[in-house]
Amino acid sequence: MEQRLSARETTQSVTRHEQDFGLRAVISGREVSLFLHRLHADTRELSPEAREQAIEHFLTALSQTEEKTRLSWEEARPRLRPVLRPLTFGQGLELARPGHAMVGHEVLPFLRELISIDYEDRAAYLQQEELESWGVSFEEVLAAAHANLARFVPLSTELYERHPGPIWSIESDQFHESSWLLRPGFLSSFEKKVEGRPIAIVPDRGTLWIAGDAHSETVARLCESAEREYQASARATSPALYTVDEAMRVVPYARPQEDELAYRVRRGHRLLAACEYSAQKRQLDQSKGGEEEGGYFVANVMLASPKGSPETFTYCVWSDEQGPGDLLPEVDLIALPETKEHVLLVPWEEVRRIVGDRLVAEPTLSPRRYRPTAWPTPEMFEHLRAAALE
Repeated sequence: MEQRLSARETTQSVTRHEQDFGLRAVISGREVSLFLHRLHADTRELSPEAREQAIEHFLTALSQTEEKTRLSWEEARPRLRPVLRPLTFGQGLELARPGHAMVGHEVLPFLRELISIDYEDRAAYLQQEELESWGVSFEEVLAAAHANLARFVPLSTELYERHPGPIWSIESDQFHESSWLLRPGFLSSFEKKVEGRPIAIVPDRGTLWIAGDAHSETVARLCESAEREYQASARATSPALYTVDEAMRVVPYARPQEDELAYRVRRGHRLLAACEYSAQKRQLDQSKGGEEEGGYFVANVMLASPKGSPETFTYCVWSDEQGPGDLLPEVDLIALPETKEHVLLVPWEEVRRIVGDRLVAEPTLSPRRYRPTAWPTPEMFEHLRAAALE
């Protein structure tokens, strides 16, 4: 697709989206974003000849389409859908072009809900400028999107596995499967169809599995599938497990008991955190011209198991070589080099308590990062040593 679009006379440039199955192109002097999920869905079952014809029709229509006027609220309303995306999705474009911020809000740790405008042959994400032109609130837009999802998207639930506990797969033909996790009361409606508390995975935007947590084998199966599919997908959403609280709100799933399975469940949430912070680092490095160019360092997040621990944690390094403009992520553990030979591993909450305002939150970044204003004092290091993991 990239080569074929580049070869057309009306195309000036083509680049790939950093985090999505799509392309950015300049066609006849105008910038367009192409998200190719629907084209893929429409053509994947066709014969090679029919697929070629469909793709050629898509490219021809794209090249001939004049710049569309912005839809009015009345025109856009029936086309709106809620979509679940990683927190950093689209932030690279927003950093490069602040006026094109996508309309949405954070709904779960490291996940946000955006609004898609679905056309017959493509989809676009609602941007702040367009919302402001409608003269309606985000709450009105969100309500309309959810109503459309329930009313127009074909939905079926199929039993994927029966033993040891049932696993249900939510099926749709419009790549909005994961959006159903956002519907109030949807996950909790499976209480009588599963054994135990309802739990769900959304490893990519086209997958939503729902099961119960009564059987450890079923929970382990979902942990394994979520991480595998998340890491394999070009449209990854989350490797974590989710459930509902007493108010029927979707929340991160946690095991009630401390065992090996609880560690596996927490690993999914920590893997999502590490991947989102890594994506954010790439975007920030790119926006400032590279890791060494912008005058500050964006610390990376890594996963590791401390000696003697069966559990995986997120951690980053804070060293005295880092400057006051550098950016540290919020992680489980901070690695503080006390000497060249010895590093302290200190829980994040303890570091924040001990160093106080020497770590200041950067309010413009999501996921959150902190700027160190000064290296801990010798007295602070005494407390950090006492709080460090052995």
